[in-house]
Amino acid sequence: MTVDTTRVLAVHDVRELLSIISDTLSAYEYPTSSIFSALSHCAIVSFLIGKYGALSNVESESVQVFRQLNDFAHDSEENEWFVFWSKKLVDLVRERKLAQE
Repeated sequence: MTVDTTRVLAVHDVRELLSIISDTLSAYEYPTSSIFSALSHCAIVSFLIGKYGALSNVESESVQVFRQLNDFAHDSEENEWFVFWSKKLVDLVRERKLAQE
């Protein structure tokens, strides 16, 4: 039996994570998709561990949280920057997959 462990974050938590990612991204003079990916991942994992303690499935939960952030950003003009970087990240991953084939 598989238990659904997807956590639905509170709007406050989503806004806070987006703010942390935005502030960190703006510290880079020339951010890239890879930088966006790494700092988003670190912020999300740190948040999850800080809020819920050690998690056996933190990687899969971090992906779910990233999707929640992306969904929230699509509904908010002030977070269009996150949608922009998410699309760039998807394009980068797609290019890498094509290059491997």
